[in-house]
Amino acid sequence: MLKRELMQLKKDKLLFAALILAPVFFTVLFSWYYSSGVVKSIPTAVLDFDNSSLSRMIINYFENNEKYDVKYYAKDEIELKNLIEQGNARMALVFPPDFSRKIKKGEDTRVLVICNETNLIVGNNALTRASEILQSLGVGILIKKIESLGYPPEYSDNLAMPLGFATRVLGNPAYNYSYFLIPGLIGVVFLEISILNMARTVAVDALKEENVKELLGIYITRMFLYLILLLLVFIICIFAVNKFFKIPIRGKMTDVIALAIPFITSCINIGAFLGIVTKNPLFSVQVTAYLSMPTFLASGFTWPYHMMPEPIKKFATFWPLYSFIIPLRNIMLLGSSGEEILLAVKQLGLISVFGFLLNIFMILLRSGFSEKAGIAGGE
Repeated sequence: MLKRELMQLKKDKLLFAALILAPVFFTVLFSWYYSSGVVKSIPTAVLDFDNSSLSRMIINYFENNEKYDVKYYAKDEIELKNLIEQGNARMALVFPPDFSRKIKKGEDTRVLVICNETNLIVGNNALTRASEILQSLGVGILIKKIESLGYPPEYSDNLAMPLGFATRVLGNPAYNYSYFLIPGLIGVVFLEISILNMARTVAVDALKEENVKELLGIYITRMFLYLILLLLVFIICIFAVNKFFKIPIRGKMTDVIALAIPFITSCINIGAFLGIVTKNPLFSVQVTAYLSMPTFLASGFTWPYHMMPEPIKKFATFWPLYSFIIPLRNIMLLGSSGEEILLAVKQLGLISVFGFLLNIFMILLRSGFSEKAGIAGGE
């Protein structure tokens, strides 16, 4: 009995791959994906109304800390707001006017730390480390000031207080994990449903349908039908999580719909491609299942995109989930609109058009093979 099962396993290459190779592959893939271990180089913006040697010194501490990548220097509050809402900056430091003068006079003044908490992993890391830096910096600055007045070091240690700072949490001030996860999980559900059902049904048609025009008609009709149905269900789901589970929708619903249309279309076309190529309903379903977890991780939704290995970054840019779920979460939690959403819609649109043209080509290519086979058979 055991020998028979081993022989069956040896013959069934798909089963062998599923039982032996797939677990090893995904273990290595996930370990590589998280190999950096800690969040670093968090994109950070600065708005310095004081522009003093003291404010520049504090900024320099952040520039030299591996946790941050200070790459944006905003000119005003509008520019800073756009940097955060578009996802370019995950954290910002704002120095008020007369910051240095008030510190020297012992007057109350605070550095404002703005943190985008739509991604709790990045946001919590950014905020925690910023608090540590500002508190340790404040103690050092104040000790030097007290000692300059002639007090002994032990007295100045007792009087020294941390540098004052205030925090403003954007997107998810309650640190609610459902706000953080639900938009992404909705995206994964619709990715899977779109690809799986289109792949399965097209594989059945590709297997039995010999007429190319008929197959083209089935593919195009089904694509539009599935798009309309899935878009309606998607809109219902978004309203449901908002009404019943209190997940906010702070942006425009029109932006959500504009993002969903090319996303669902691109997923449907990926499913159609799998069905056309495999002509095997079961195998196409298995492939879709295996794509689920790695593509969600590669989307940058949980682990930040800038920390991912370069090959995974490149894959993510061509996979529709990356261009959908982060902009969707930003619309819902930050109220984002404009440039970020437009870029995402364009990217998803390109993926949709490419997928559609590729599927047409694959169907016509199949027609060419069928004609050659018919000629060979006639001879």
